[in-house]
Amino acid sequence: RAVIALIDTQTEEIRALGGKRDAEDEEIKRGFNYATQLKRQPGSTAKPFMAYGPAIEHLKWPTNHIIRDEEIVLNGKVFRNWDNRFHGNVTMRTALQWSYNIPAIKTMQEVGPEKAKKFAANLGIELENVYPAYAIGGFSEGVSPLELAGAYAAFGNHGVFHEPYAVTKVVYPDGEEKQFQSESVQAMSDYTAYMITDMLKSVVTQGTGQLANIPGLPLAGKTGTNQLPDHVSGSGAADAWFVGYTTLYSASVWIGFDEVTQEHYLSSSDTRLARMIFREIMSRVSEGKDTPDFEMPSSVVERNGELYVKGSQPSQPLFEQKEDLE
Repeated sequence: RAVIALIDTQTEEIRALGGKRDAEDEEIKRGFNYATQLKRQPGSTAKPFMAYGPAIEHLKWPTNHIIRDEEIVLNGKVFRNWDNRFHGNVTMRTALQWSYNIPAIKTMQEVGPEKAKKFAANLGIELENVYPAYAIGGFSEGVSPLELAGAYAAFGNHGVFHEPYAVTKVVYPDGEEKQFQSESVQAMSDYTAYMITDMLKSVVTQGTGQLANIPGLPLAGKTGTNQLPDHVSGSGAADAWFVGYTTLYSASVWIGFDEVTQEHYLSSSDTRLARMIFREIMSRVSEGKDTPDFEMPSSVVERNGELYVKGSQPSQPLFEQKEDLE
């Protein structure tokens, strides 16, 4: 099953919702909308709003902030990266670009679970409690494709969030019209939104999201997968996501099975489909449209390709800094 949610990045008006349309499907008969009601763990698509976004917002980390990627055990649980390797000292940009788990967990710990929880809530994702696994999308309850599209749209709209909505106008029998729109909320600083966006552009051009890239279109996005449950043996995933946006549109794509079993789960090659579907959708809706690039706000300073919150950049030239990268 594949599910998509497409919204306007600036207003968060819903442009399209898509899912299974089999008339024999019992869920469909009961009025179940997969784009709005399907709840699955977001996987690594949570990293921008559970870890790195809060760190930039509250700690003013630059995109080249160094994080140690090493073995970590919390509450008796051993956390690993998807490639089963440790990468030593990595920058925040590299950690997000290649979706390493341990740097994200360490980042959320440093900024604080409560700040991460509030950051997510500002983007329409309400969480009762926050544990280390939440930094990498291991939520006790899932999120919907529409919720993820809405959260990511705020990164592409200078940090302004609107709750996604479908009804824009009602015309009464007497001709009276009533307009509707979602109220805007400044969910984060404009520097946070832009710096996350710039790193998510690296995900698409150089990292795990390259299959979703559309040459010539300014695009940011993030991959996400969820590991197979313990009762299923094999190489693959329970769910696969891709969430991305331009300055005009934000889209979320989920693929998976209603119930993950030994016979029904995503193979490693199946997980590519979320990125491929996103690329097809975003290519079509962007065709013939002038899509401006994301505009860097005055609160951000760029040096040698890396970004700093204005006032927190180093005083010496970047090439004089000593970084122990492995």
